[in-house]
Amino acid sequence: MGKADTGVNQTGTALGRLAVIAAGNTAGNRPRVLADSWAALTGLPGHHIFEVECETGGHASAYAQALETVTATGEFDFILCTTLPAIPEQASRAHLEILLQALALHPRTAAIELVRENAPEGERDQTAFHHRSAVDIRCFIVSLAATKKAGFLSHIFPFSVGAAEEWSFRLLKKGLLTGMSSRAIADAGANCGPATQTDQKLCHEFCARYFVEHHGRDWDTVAASYLPYDLQKENGFVQARNRWQTDISDHEQALYSPTLAVPEAATGGTLGQDYFASRIFDIVRLVTAEQACELLHPWYYPVTVGSIEVDPGVGSRESSQTLIARRSFMDHILIDTVPALYDFKGKHVLDLGSNCGYFSAVYAKEGAARVTAVEGRLQHIHQGQLYWGANKLLAGSHYEFLHANVDSDRDWQAVSVRGPYDIVLCAGLLYHLPDPYTVLERMAACAKEAIILDTRISQTPHGFKEPGGFSFDAIVETRDKIVPQREELEKILTSAGFLVAEITSDNPMPPGVPDVDDYSKGNRITLLAQRKGGQS
Repeated sequence: MGKADTGVNQTGTALGRLAVIAAGNTAGNRPRVLADSWAALTGLPGHHIFEVECETGGHASAYAQALETVTATGEFDFILCTTLPAIPEQASRAHLEILLQALALHPRTAAIELVRENAPEGERDQTAFHHRSAVDIRCFIVSLAATKKAGFLSHIFPFSVGAAEEWSFRLLKKGLLTGMSSRAIADAGANCGPATQTDQKLCHEFCARYFVEHHGRDWDTVAASYLPYDLQKENGFVQARNRWQTDISDHEQALYSPTLAVPEAATGGTLGQDYFASRIFDIVRLVTAEQACELLHPWYYPVTVGSIEVDPGVGSRESSQTLIARRSFMDHILIDTVPALYDFKGKHVLDLGSNCGYFSAVYAKEGAARVTAVEGRLQHIHQGQLYWGANKLLAGSHYEFLHANVDSDRDWQAVSVRGPYDIVLCAGLLYHLPDPYTVLERMAACAKEAIILDTRISQTPHGFKEPGGFSFDAIVETRDKIVPQREELEKILTSAGFLVAEITSDNPMPPGVPDVDDYSKGNRITLLAQRKGGQS
C-alpha cells in the first residue's frame, strides 16, 4: 500500500489521514457490508478501510488487533472504529470532516463517539462534540497520538462491556478526554453486549472485580476526580459500577463496595456538583503544582502557578491564541491603566465573576489589603485558591474565594455581609446574567468608592440562551441571559451617585479577538464609576 495523502476539507484545512476499521462478526458478509458503507460516506483522500472479523461481543479485541496493523503502516493520524453501518446522509461527511478537525485542534480530546444524537437542545450547531465520561466503542474516532500516550482497548475483557470504561479511565489519568458527536453518523443498531443472561452475569462479575483489583475500591469516585467539572454530575463510572455490582454475591458486595460514602445526589444537582468538585481539590492538595494545574483544566487566563506556566483554553472550545489575544487588550486597560486612576492601597476589593482572580491579583500587588472573590463555578474557585496560594498574593486570612450565584437573592446576602467594600470589580460577568441591571444596582449599593465594569454591550435589548455546558459560559442557573445596553448601565450608576468615565486604550485590537469582544467597534467597554466626593 502506498503513502496515503492527507485529507483536505472544502476550506482547504488539513484533516489528517483516516483509517477505518470495520469489525463485523463472522456471520455472512458483515465486515464487507460495513466497509462498503463507510467507504461511501468517507470518500476522504488518504483514508483506507481495514476489515476485521470478531466473535460476537468481542469487537474491542478485534479493534485492538487491527490497530497494530494500522499503526505499523505509519501512514495514519486517526482511526475510525465501527461495528455499525453509517447513516447515508449528505451532512454526515461534512460533520465527519468537522470532527477530524476538532480532534486535531483539541489536543486533550482523544476519542469521539459517533453513535447517538442526544446533545442538549441549543448546542448541536455550536460545537462538533460534547465531552463525556466514557466513549461508546461501537463506533468512534480516536487519534493515534492518544493511543501512543495512554494505550488502547484492552484484550483482557471477555466482552466489550467494561472495555470502554477501562480505556476511558486510562485516558483520563493521562489528562485526555472522550466525547460524543453532536450529530449521529452511525446507526446505533443492536446492543453488542453479552448474548445470554449467563454471559452477562459473567461479564459483570469480571468487570466488578477487575476495576477494584486494578484501580482500588473507590475507582469510580477517583475517576470523577479526573473529569472536568462540567462532567462530574454525569459520572458514567458510577452508573457502570452500580450496574455491574448487581451481579456479584453478597459476600463480594462487601469486598468490592466503595469505602467512601457518596451523597445520594452525587450524580446530579448542586449537592453532587459540590461533592465531586470538593474531591478534586482534596486531590489537588496532595499532588505537585504541575499535576494540580492539569487536573483543573481548562484555565481561562495565562497565569503562572509557582513556576508552572498555565496554557489557557486546553480542553475547552476556545483556543489558547484567542484567549491570550483577548486578555492582552484587557490587560492594557485593567492592569496598565486602572491602577493609575484608582489607589488600591489598603482597600477591600470585591471581585465578581472572578474566575481564578487574575485581575484582582494585580490589585493585591498594587496594595489592596483584602480581596473577596465571588465565582459561580467551583472549578474556577479551586483554580483561584491554587493560584493565590502558590503565589502568596495575600495572607491567607486576607483573601477569600466564595462560591455563589450573584443573580440569587440568598447568595447575594452572603456576599454583602462580607463587606463593606471599597471597590467592586466586575469584568466579563454582566452579559452572562438574566438580569444584569439588578446585579449592577447591588454593586452600586455595596461599593463605597468605585466600580470597575468591563462588559459586552448591545445597542438594542438582546436576550438569548447560553448553553451552560461549557467551562467559560454562564452557569446553568443563568443560562437565559441579556447583553446589557450602555445607556441603561450609565443611568443606574449616575442615579446611585457615581461619576462615570470610559477607559480606553490606543493599542490596536490584536488579531483573533471575536467581534463581540471588539472594543474598537463599541461592542465591549470598560467603565470606571467613582462615587462623587472621591476616595476616602
